[in-house]
Amino acid sequence: MPEQKSSKKRYFIIAAVIAAVLISVALWRGGDNAGTADSVGKQIEQAGRNQQAITGGIADAEGTAGSVTTSIDRSQEAIGTATSAAGRLESYLAESGSLIAECREILKSVGKDAGEESAERIRGTNR
Repeated sequence: MPEQKSSKKRYFIIAAVIAAVLISVALWRGGDNAGTADSVGKQIEQAGRNQQAITGGIADAEGTAGSVTTSIDRSQEAIGTATSAAGRLESYLAESGSLIAECREILKSVGKDAGEESAERIRGTNR
């Protein structure tokens, strides 16, 4: 039986050594986990800052889009006003052309009447 006691002792010592090694590894890794947790914490903080920067960029982009939309609306109004003015100008030009044609007819008629009257005066003095 002494052999069995010695064998059990040996297993107990081997188990104790294995347990000690496992505990040592766990403690060593535990310290490493603290560093990893700190690293993860820093990454989360950085991600938060990045998200805030992105959110700020989105807000700026929305503001810029609003300004562009307002500028486009004003440009379209200006184009409408210019188109309307061009239409009125075209109408005025057509009316002016008609008035000029009427004036020319009046001048022709006056010139014709004046020419006939002058011719009659000349004929009248020659008699």
